[in-house]
Amino acid sequence: MDDYVAGLRSQDVHQGLRNMDPHSPALVPLTKTRLVGSAADVAALIRGRNIIQDVSALQYIAVRELDVAPSSFDQVLDMLENAGFVDISRNSRGEAVGLTENVPIYRTLYEDLGTAWRASRPRQIEEELVAVVQRLAAGPVPVESLQTELGLDSKPDDIVVIGRDSSILKVASTIDGDILYSPFSAFENPALLSDLLREHGSAI
Repeated sequence: MDDYVAGLRSQDVHQGLRNMDPHSPALVPLTKTRLVGSAADVAALIRGRNIIQDVSALQYIAVRELDVAPSSFDQVLDMLENAGFVDISRNSRGEAVGLTENVPIYRTLYEDLGTAWRASRPRQIEEELVAVVQRLAAGPVPVESLQTELGLDSKPDDIVVIGRDSSILKVASTIDGDILYSPFSAFENPALLSDLLREHGSAI
C-alpha cells in the first residue's frame, strides 16, 4: 500500500468511525488512524480559505461537524503544520490563534498524510483495517477469504465487528457465507455496483 492510499483510507476510516460512540473503548486501538483522518478532513475544510483569523471558531466547527476529538485538535494542527499545510500564528502562551493555509492538491495531501501515518507507527489492527477498506473499495470479498487474500494476522471477526459497527463495511449473508462490501464502492466503482444490482437485485 502506497502513501497516497494510506492517507486516503485513513480519512475513510475516520469518517466511518464517526458513526460510533466517541467514548467507545473499541476506538482506542485506532487512535493514530483517526488522527490522520481528522487532519485530512480539516485540511479539506480549510483548503482555499487562505487566512483563518479565529482558530477557536475552526476548532468548534471541526469538533461539531467533522467529529474531531476536542483533545486531538491541537495534534491535528501540529500534523498539518509539520506537513507544511498551514502556517500558524500563536499568542504568548503558544496557543494557535490564526493560520494561513497552504493545503496542496488532494493527491499530494493524501501522500503526505500517508507518510505521517506510517511515521506514527500505527498498530497492527489499524494497518489491517486500512488494508481491508482499500480492498473493499475495489469490490466485495467473502469473509472466509479475507485473511488469506490480505495476509491478516488479526482475526477477521475483529475487523468485521469494528467495520460493521462503524459502517466502514457492510456484511451480506448468502447461502455460501458472509460477503463483505464497502459503501465506498458506490462512489469509486459505480459501474461495478450497477452490475451487482442487475445480477443480484437490491438485496445486496
